[in-house]
Amino acid sequence: MLLVLTAPAKAEIHSDYDSAYAASNKDHKTFVVVIGADWCPPCKKMKAMIKANPSVADGGHLVILDYKSPIALKLYKGSSVPALIRFKWDGKQWIKKTITGGQSYNQLKRFIRG
Repeated sequence: MLLVLTAPAKAEIHSDYDSAYAASNKDHKTFVVVIGADWCPPCKKMKAMIKANPSVADGGHLVILDYKSPIALKLYKGSSVPALIRFKWDGKQWIKKTITGGQSYNQLKRFIRG
């Protein structure tokens, strides 16, 4: 029996929504938008966790947006931050799922890969 261990693929953390969206449309890898605020402790914690562990998204695309940005306001109508929006390709279309509130590393990993 041959056991092969592979490290999770490192996700790409994009500096802007447009580049993350374009890359995701090209390769159909999971695209996650993290919406937060500078004044929000759970937002800061998740942002730091994601930047320190980009492999949490297993090769997908991530972008972190301020809750007041025009794109964040368009994507998310709620008032609770942090909010995570995952777009996952099912072979025919993008499926959108949203969760809110601070997440642990394992919760975040399950949501993104889910």
